[in-house]
Amino acid sequence: MKKSLLIIVAIISSSLHAQTVSYTTINDKKSFQKHWKLSDDEVKRYIDFMDIEGRYRYSNLTPYEVLSLSAPNEETMRYYAKKAAIDEMNAVKKQIQFAVMVTEEKTILWNEAEEKLEKKREEEAQKAAEELALNRKIEEAQKQAAELEKEAKKSSSQQK
Repeated sequence: MKKSLLIIVAIISSSLHAQTVSYTTINDKKSFQKHWKLSDDEVKRYIDFMDIEGRYRYSNLTPYEVLSLSAPNEETMRYYAKKAAIDEMNAVKKQIQFAVMVTEEKTILWNEAEEKLEKKREEEAQKAAEELALNRKIEEAQKQAAELEKEAKKSSSQQK
């Protein structure tokens, strides 16, 4: 109980932490611990290190990276370096999956836009063809009307 109280007091009294901890409250310390899969001792070592030195040099590093850099020996350093590598690989994998999905969605949108544009072009071409055909019919009708008018004038002048 006293140990938990000391950890809580240490967290409350500390005003600067690494970015991942600076927004961590008492209520979500367990969430932080669970997310990074850290033991109580690891969380304490991380917070202690970040309070003293880490906040100046390592504020943008993950807890695994901080624990590796602050490890007491090479074996422990390698242990956390491996965890950091796995964490980074998982993050990169998700980023690549996201980038692929965005590219796929852009391709779908592009293809849909191309199809709409092609359909619009076809509709415009069809409309232009219909207008051309109508104009030809009008011209033909005007020619026939002009010929009929000529014939009518000719026949009326012959009757006189």
